Amino acid sequence: MRTRVLCQTLVPVLLGVGTLYAQQPSSGPSRADTAGLPGRVIDVQAGEFYFRTPDTIPAGLTTLRLHQAGMVMDGLRAGAQGRALVAGKGDNTRGLHTLSVVRLADGKTVADLHRAARAGEPNPVWAKQLGGPGFTFPPRTTNATLDLEPGNYALVCYIGSAQEDRTRSRAGAAA
Repeated sequence: MRTRVLCQTLVPVLLGVGTLYAQQPSSGPSRADTAGLPGRVIDVQAGEFYFRTPDTIPAGLTTLRLHQAGMVMDGLRAGAQGRALVAGKGDNTRGLHTLSVVRLADGKTVADLHRAARAGEPNPVWAKQLGGPGFTFPPRTTNATLDLEPGNYALVCYIGSAQEDRTRSRAGAAA
C-alpha cells in the first residue's frame, strides 16, 4: 500500500490536515495483531504540518494509533522533560499534536474544508467531527477506535506549533 504525507494549515481553526479514504474491506486479514487493540490498527505519525498514514484503508472498526514526531521527539532526544517538550518561543503548544477525524460528505474534499475554515466556517454541515486520539508524551502512544464507513475523511490537528505559521503547507512521499 502506498503511503502519502499530505498536510495543509487552515486558518484560523484547522492547523494540520491530511486525507484518508476508507473503502470496502477486501478479503484478507481483518485484524492487525497489535497489543489487543480493537479492529484494524492504523499507525499515524504526527509532526509539524503533517500526518503520515496510509492514504487508503479498509472501512470498518479501526483504531487510529497516534505517534508524536517532530519537535517533541527532538526535545526528548535533547533531554527535555514534561512541558519543556512542547513549550518554546512563547507558544506552550509547540510540537503538541492531536488527531481529529472529520468525515467529508460525498463530493467534498480537504480543499473544501480548507476554504470553509478560511471563510470563517470551521464546522460546515457536510463535515462531521468524529473525534480521535489526543496528545501524549512520547514514547507512549494514544489511540481512538472508530467505525469508519466507506468515504473520504480529513485528518485534522486543531492545536500545536502550526499556530506559529498558519500559511505554510507541505506535501511529500514516505516509505
